[in-house]
Amino acid sequence: MIVRLLTNSFFLIFLLVAVFGCAKNGSAPVAGEGRGIRNGTSDTGVAPVYPDVAGIYLSGQFHCSAVLLSPRLLLTAGHCVAQFRRTPGQYSVLMGSTPIALKDVFVHPNFNFGGAVGTVDVAIIELQNFGSAGFSSVSGFGGRDFRRVYASGDFSRGNSFVAVGLGDSGSGQSGVRRYGEVVFNEYQAASGRDGKSYAKGLLELVPDPDSNTITCLGDSGGPAVVGDQLVGVSSFVSFSGSTYSCGAVHSAHFTDLRAFGDWIDLIRRAQDPDGDCRREGEFRSEDGGCKSQA
Repeated sequence: MIVRLLTNSFFLIFLLVAVFGCAKNGSAPVAGEGRGIRNGTSDTGVAPVYPDVAGIYLSGQFHCSAVLLSPRLLLTAGHCVAQFRRTPGQYSVLMGSTPIALKDVFVHPNFNFGGAVGTVDVAIIELQNFGSAGFSSVSGFGGRDFRRVYASGDFSRGNSFVAVGLGDSGSGQSGVRRYGEVVFNEYQAASGRDGKSYAKGLLELVPDPDSNTITCLGDSGGPAVVGDQLVGVSSFVSFSGSTYSCGAVHSAHFTDLRAFGDWIDLIRRAQDPDGDCRREGEFRSEDGGCKSQA
């Protein structure tokens, strides 16, 4: 089995062999032409389904995916932004047609991709000078709540989620948002297949049997959602055999956000305390912040 990070930048791509045991027999069919989630549905136009999922760019090139937590904060994978402080001016997020610079990045203090694949692979981005007014340039935000971390019980094998990202689906192109259904297979610990619950920190998701949709390169940082709640953040994929193409992806591995919900809320309250609000039409604000739901 080959495991590969889902970033589009070569200096952050690592190949790790036999980290999570043996690959399943056979390989998935080669994906058709497209952009984003393999075999996914395009989510562009005037009425997108997931307008809160955006692209991270590095030196002007598409790099990773991310999802909004508040007017100024986005959630992504730790490995997507772990090098931010070395070259902060080279990172941006594209919100609609508006590129926004990053003000700061908060990588989880226990993030350690060098120690084990997928270890606490989560981070929060703070945008520079975006705020409530910026949403007027992004189609589809009217009347929506920001998504919150799923807080209910454990999942059962076969539960379906929706994965969203802007990565490659086999064409070699990226930067276009797509989404598709994926299926929960099992919990994982960072060091192997012995996870018993979400506290272990990883979810293994497999392709939907009907559509064969699954994440691929560039989908790192994109969410898995159930309804309007966040379940996980895309971290890495496993390939069948020795081929690492989108068509050969047999499973996707997501950081289980329930294990890190308290940390996410802590950063959100500290960095964007007025951001926990509901949009009705355009963002309503008071003194430059969001109007509360009181």
